[in-house]
Order: sequence, then C-alpha cells, then structure tokens
Amino acid sequence: MRRNSFIAGIILALLLSAALVAVASAAPTQITDAPANQGRPDVQGDIIVWKDFRSGNWDIYGYDLSAPVLNGFVVSASVTYENVPATNGTHAFWQNLIGGTNDLFMRELPGGLIKTVASGPGHQGLPATDGNLVVYVSDALGNNDIFMADITDPDNIVTTPVCTNAARQWQPRISGSAVIWEDSRGGDVDIWMREMPGGSEQPVATGSGNQKVADIDGRNIVWQSDSGGQHSVWMKNLDDNVPVLLASGMPLANSPSPRISQDLIVWQSGTDIHGRDLTSGQDLVIASGSQIQAYPAVDREIVVWEEVGANGYDIWMDRIADVTPPEIGSIEPAEGAEGVCLSPVISAGYADNRSGVDAGSVTLSLDGQDVTGAASVSGSSVSYDATAIGPGPHTVSLSASDQAGNTATRDWSFTAAGPVLRLFLTSSYWPSMQAFDDRILSVDYSIANDSAHAEALGASIVGAPSTSGVVMTSTPPVPVGTIGVLSASGVTIEYSVPSGVQGFRSSIYLETQDSCGTMLYLPGPLP
Repeated sequence: MRRNSFIAGIILALLLSAALVAVASAAPTQITDAPANQGRPDVQGDIIVWKDFRSGNWDIYGYDLSAPVLNGFVVSASVTYENVPATNGTHAFWQNLIGGTNDLFMRELPGGLIKTVASGPGHQGLPATDGNLVVYVSDALGNNDIFMADITDPDNIVTTPVCTNAARQWQPRISGSAVIWEDSRGGDVDIWMREMPGGSEQPVATGSGNQKVADIDGRNIVWQSDSGGQHSVWMKNLDDNVPVLLASGMPLANSPSPRISQDLIVWQSGTDIHGRDLTSGQDLVIASGSQIQAYPAVDREIVVWEEVGANGYDIWMDRIADVTPPEIGSIEPAEGAEGVCLSPVISAGYADNRSGVDAGSVTLSLDGQDVTGAASVSGSSVSYDATAIGPGPHTVSLSASDQAGNTATRDWSFTAAGPVLRLFLTSSYWPSMQAFDDRILSVDYSIANDSAHAEALGASIVGAPSTSGVVMTSTPPVPVGTIGVLSASGVTIEYSVPSGVQGFRSSIYLETQDSCGTMLYLPGPLP
C-alpha cells in the first residue's frame, strides 16, 4: 500500500529510543492449498494476487478479503508464462512471456477485460503500482530502464520514461509521485529516486556493498543492504535523510524484501518473515518454523507471503494487530485561541497509523452538546459550522476510533468575541440657515468598539425611529465603515424636525459583521 505515512519525526524518535521486544503475531490464515506452487504475492486494499502453477504453467490468481474463497479466483490463465503480479486494490498487473519477450498486462477485478499496459520491443516487467500509476522495467532502448504508465484512461494509456541512464535499473517502486529503483551507475547497486514528472534523478541510499530491493510509502523508504555475506534492513525519511538500522546479521535473502506500508515494515529473515511496528516500537515474528517463508508483501495491517507446504508453496496471510489509536491534529479554532468569531468553523483532522479511522465512530461535542449529526464527517476530518455561539469561553470534545477499536480523544477550548459597541451623541446642530428654515437637524454620533479582539466590519446605520414626529432623512443604510478594536468611528444622521418640537428621542439601529461574516444587529433587528 502506498499512502502517506504519519509524521516522520515521530517515526525516527521511536526507532531510536524504543526498547524493542520481539512479539509474535496472531494466527496466520492459509489462502491457498491447491496443488503445485503459488508465489510472489502482492496485496492492496481487499485484493491479494499471486502467480499460480496449479494448471501446469504459471497463471495469475486473486483473492478478495471481503469475500474470501480458499484458493481464490482466476485473474489470467494462458499457456504462456505469467509472472510478477501486482495490485492497486482494483486492478491486477503482471508480466507475460509471449514469443520470447515479456509484455505488461492488467485487468480490472474481478471481471474486467485484459488490457495491454506496455509491450515491445524488448521486455516490459516487474510492475509496481500506486493508484492509477504503474512503474516497470523496460529494455526497449537497449538496457534496463524505468518507465511509468498512467492507466487513468485504460484505452489510452500514457507511458513516460522515469530513468534511461546507460547503467542497469531494476526493481522500481512508487508512492504518489515518488519513484525509487535499484541503479548500478556507481558500480555497486544503489537506490535512486525521482519525483515525477519534473524532478531530477538523485541517489537516496548508498554505501558499501549493494543497496537493493527498496520500497517506499509516503516519505519513508526501506531497503536491504548486503555486505560480507549478510544483509541488513534500513529505513529513512526522505525529508530527514537519516538512515536508521532496523535489523542486521541475517543471511542474504533471495526475495524482494523489505516492504513498508504506513507504520508496518516486513522483511524476510533467513527462512522467516519478521517485521517492525514503528508506532509501538515492537519487533514482530510474523511467520516462522522449519518450512520456508518468503516474498512478503504488506498493506496496512495485512501481510501476505509464500510458504512451503505439502503441495509446494502456498499463499498465507496475517493481520498484524493495530494497537495504537489515531492521531488527532490540525484543530480549529486553535487551543486557547482568543477573539474567535461568533460563528466559527470547528474542525479537526485525524489519521491512523494503519487500519484507518472509522468515520462512524467520530463524535464531536460543543459545550457539552453532541453536534456530530450536523457536522461533516469523513475518515480523515470533521467540520462543524457553529452559529451564534455567543461571546465567552467554549469547549470542544472530539473522539475517534480506528477500525481496530483503538480510541483517541481530544478536548480543547477557545474564547469567542464579537465587537462590543457603544453609541455617543457628540453634537446636534443646524448646519446652515437653509437647514434651519427647512427644519433639517444634523446629529453627530460616535460609535466606540470596546472589544480588544473583534472588529466591527462594514458597520452601517439602518434606521433611527424617533419620537415627536421626527423622521430620519438620511437615506439608510448610512455607512459607518469598519470599527477597529478599541477604537471609534463617527457618523452624521440628518432628521426632519417638525416646527415647534423642542426635543425628541431617537433609537439608533446598526448592522455590522464579525470576521466570520456573522451579522450582528445592535441593539437588535430594525423593527
């Protein structure tokens, strides 16, 4: 699986500081018991694929975890040599030896048409995939190069060269736009990388001996290093660029391992399958015994491998327990924020290290009231448009569980504030003899904002009902403009005052907005 991993700094801190203890995984499940050999499995989402010799030649089979049937279903069967399957969870990909050269094929599962991804001249093979992108090895230009195919339109597949250096390239892997591969341009084998489409080629794992069979998920890469007849397993985050040793002193493995998915790394150690849970810091013994276990692949909590049995190699799987709750972050408003507007968007993001957040488990409360039903909830975030919450302190409580039932909660608080306005009459006057004759009185008002946090945006006078037959002659709305924090703005209102009136009372109605666009009416809506 190729999804972005959780924060790299957390990963490295756990790897460097945790006291690691080998822990056995749960009971494995046998996927096949068919005659002859099954091997080279891959997994993503609910789909497992492998190559299968039960018919007397190598075919491609699949297995659906959501509707499991022992020995699976046929993906592609022919008299040719079909090999090295891969899956993105919706399609299977494989190389097929036809007429002396390998071509690359795919099929949408379960019953789509078989389509050509890449064909000659030369060989096309060793596919790896993430979403609608497939990377593979091609010798069409005379040596082993890395290419990428975009299958978004399966009837118009676009291929792009990734690396065509004159040296040998091998074993490509992809996560998002990042492609890594084995490269021999330095003499020994190293791991190189390119961000597609416009990035430059660069080495990402070098050193004495060979660096090979790498894998990538998000910004984390893992690889196997051989030296002195033994191999070790390493990882690093591409942003920190600090190699971290995971395991060493093991016999050289023939299978392409290690593999990584989110916080779970698996590899072949001798004839066993081992792993590392980066979040808990645990070392895992996934499959062991007198028989041979090889070619591990991993997606989230699912690990698959081939294991020798009475009928040859069979495909096995295990679910590695997710023991850590989701991470909740990216909260809005921020913890302890002051001056938050009166109709804020309350939101949070969350992510799980492996099994994923169960959107149905998410609950959001504001000031002790459950608002989940009015919120927008997904497997990665929650958002609630609060309305007219009123000034003062408010509390938010969020709970989210992953698919394994591990629950995370987070409580935080903020303080909301709107503009606090006061009205002062500063002067009243006849601005001219003509105004006196026409009985048009001018009154100057000052509107002060006593809030230290919230501006009054776009304020205007919308009405001024008065006593004694006095009528506001200024055409509403009379703009006041934005009144900043701890500041004041002035406005002049003209009134028609009947002859003989010596005094009157006027009620000023003002409309304004806070920074959220919340309409505020002072002292209330105009009657």
